[in-house]
Amino acid sequence: MSIAQGSCPQCGAPMTFGVGASISQVCKYCRHVVVRTDRDFRNMGRVADLALTPSPVAVGDLGTVEGSGMRVLGRVQLDHGEGPWDEWYIAFNNGQWGWLANAQGNWYLTAEVPHPGPLPFFDQLHLEQDVPLAPGMTFRVIELKRGTLTSGEGELPFAVTQGQERYYADLVGPNGGFATIDYGDRSAPPQLFIGKQLPEAAIQIKPMGERPVTEITTDALTCPNCGGRVPAIAPNKSERLACPYCGAVSEIAARRVIEMQEAARMRPDIPLGTRGSIQGQQYVVCGYVERSTEIEGELFTWQEYLLYGPGLGFRWLVKDESTWMWISPLNLTEIDLSRLPHQVSWQGQTYSLRNRNQATVSYVLGEFYWKVRKGETVDAMDFLGPGGNVISRERAGDEVAWSLGSPVSWPQIAQAFQLPLEGSGGQFSAPGGSTDGEGETSTVVIIIVIVLILIILLVLCGSCDGSGGGGGGVWISGGGSRGGK
Repeated sequence: MSIAQGSCPQCGAPMTFGVGASISQVCKYCRHVVVRTDRDFRNMGRVADLALTPSPVAVGDLGTVEGSGMRVLGRVQLDHGEGPWDEWYIAFNNGQWGWLANAQGNWYLTAEVPHPGPLPFFDQLHLEQDVPLAPGMTFRVIELKRGTLTSGEGELPFAVTQGQERYYADLVGPNGGFATIDYGDRSAPPQLFIGKQLPEAAIQIKPMGERPVTEITTDALTCPNCGGRVPAIAPNKSERLACPYCGAVSEIAARRVIEMQEAARMRPDIPLGTRGSIQGQQYVVCGYVERSTEIEGELFTWQEYLLYGPGLGFRWLVKDESTWMWISPLNLTEIDLSRLPHQVSWQGQTYSLRNRNQATVSYVLGEFYWKVRKGETVDAMDFLGPGGNVISRERAGDEVAWSLGSPVSWPQIAQAFQLPLEGSGGQFSAPGGSTDGEGETSTVVIIIVIVLILIILLVLCGSCDGSGGGGGGVWISGGGSRGGK
């Protein structure tokens, strides 16, 4: 059932508005924005063609969100200088409408809600700030950015104008809550959208809308640099590909080389494409990252493995010196930050600051859900807690993410992915990143020398006694690169 029908003022194509909240529509034939009024349809000018993005949803699709039926009416495309992203305008069968977005293997569903009082100004906000948005509900800021509206399609609840500025704050709340304060170009009062973060399995999509050929799922990707065929591990969910043959990093949808890097320097302990079961969930290894940091003049390196779990999303495994860590995202509102930067608390346990550094991506392979590139950096803090668990904070510009790292043994990983127990994953590097036997031999020699010195001192001192203490060394937990874990 439609609420308004007419013809495009530019090209004469038939146009239908299906939801009362829809204000404008982008004509699919001439790409002009048409605004409906009480009297007629008005032409607001042409918008640019949509950029190719990995898009699991198309205008015209049907589906369910946690069992509630919905249809996709429109899409806007925005960019904040790091490449475009999509947000979809959806209508539920009960007449309500909202916005749907997809990032890091998760869905984000929000709807506009009234706010009982004035919202804070954009300039008043900072990362990790508490903001009360609903009675008894306090949210925390995780992202503060300015984007530009670049294009759109289908029906939309506002008049699309190419080049519109959009200032916004994203926040997380208790029990998976998610909110966006949309300041627009800051010339009008902000709008508040509240909803939740949902796992991939909570949303079912029935493809009904038109899709470009490049969005049709295939079993392989083609490197635009060397032409190599790379198995597609997470189709329509990954932004970039780091070719295992030539090392080129490219945009998957646009098939465009972003940067070159040397061919693989070392073979990942867990090969890309390997499938296994962890905590009862099936995963496939889709990406590999080498990162490093310098502390007191010494270079520390570690390796990170990006895993994709169908229906669940993305997770990380990290190999850091002598430890493997399983990384899970944390809800920021569940962490007590009152004693930052020295301590944080989570689930009644205290975690103390172990190190603070800048982590740099030095090499990548495989598919990634964000626009990864060599040399990108994040400010990282690691807090050590009971049982060797580590809470990590990573900040990249005006975006922050928190995660929990839990130790896991190589035999457990080897069993999960059906890898040889004596494989390279059980061999650990020296602090400076050495992976050959020289580091281990040097360590053994040093230990022997120390023991001999102690024996000599004991013989010389006889019955003399004393006491001493020691420090803890450096822990780099890693835990996921830019874009969250």
